[in-house]
Amino acid sequence: CWTDEYCNYALMNFDFINSVIEKAANVLIVTCFNIPKGNILEHSKVSTMIIPPVRRVANYDGVPSNEKILPEIMEDLEKEMCADLLPGSVVLVCAGFAGKFLLKAAKDRGAVAIDFGSSVDHLLGLKTRNLELHTLFD
Repeated sequence: CWTDEYCNYALMNFDFINSVIEKAANVLIVTCFNIPKGNILEHSKVSTMIIPPVRRVANYDGVPSNEKILPEIMEDLEKEMCADLLPGSVVLVCAGFAGKFLLKAAKDRGAVAIDFGSSVDHLLGLKTRNLELHTLFD
């Protein structure tokens, strides 16, 4: 079995996101981006946990900065994330390689954890990756 580093983009459609939000107890998005008003992810069941950005997107407008890098605040992030998780929660982790530990922490608490990667960037209208070059969209 194999996968592609862009397999998360198969989940990047409004019908899927609406279905997830509808069925989940609550949805937590772990990202460095703020969710703008009127976006599909702006929903009463959706909350956002803002994390330090990876270098690739650190210069985008509205991306928060942090004096510490992600590995330095892992334990704090895990505590913050797990505070509101319960069975039936869905966690969309958009935190690069350093965020992989958050997937396991969420799963250990009964949540469904999805490595959503840069898919959230595109749902927010940000072009951080070039999807046109990828075979999933041929």
